[in-house]
Amino acid sequence: MENQIVIIIGYIAVFFNFISFLSTDRRTSLKIGIVGLFLYIIHIYYLDAISATLISIIGLTISILSLIVNNNIKKKIIYISPLLAIFTYLFLDEGLLGLLPALGVVFATIAKLQTDVLKMKLFYLGSPICWMIFGFLIGSIPAILFDIMGIIALTISIYKIKRKNKTY
Repeated sequence: MENQIVIIIGYIAVFFNFISFLSTDRRTSLKIGIVGLFLYIIHIYYLDAISATLISIIGLTISILSLIVNNNIKKKIIYISPLLAIFTYLFLDEGLLGLLPALGVVFATIAKLQTDVLKMKLFYLGSPICWMIFGFLIGSIPAILFDIMGIIALTISIYKIKRKNKTY
């Protein structure tokens, strides 16, 4: 029963992730993404993906901070988050299984610190690619769907933004 609940939580996280990536408003995208990421952390924790859980907690913290702090502090965060993710990867020594989430956090952190929504979405693309490979390695269908839907939603969102910004 516990395993089914973990899987359901993973699918709910997929839903929030998809909605977050579809949003063309930076703050709305971050807020919805925080909910999805929190649920995803629960999902991967119960799958015993320790480094990914810790790295995701770092990403969640950065997401929250990027909503509430001023731009000067945000610029400093960009150096802290990837360093913590890489330290976690090195400390836990999980090989590729630990490296992929760390790289995903680097992409996501850079994305969250962008002021331009198009640049934010473009940097975000690197993150779900890393995490999708990770999902395959741990055998989590919700994790794989989470990132496939993220890539699709990001692509749609990027297209909408480019279309909206196109001058006639």
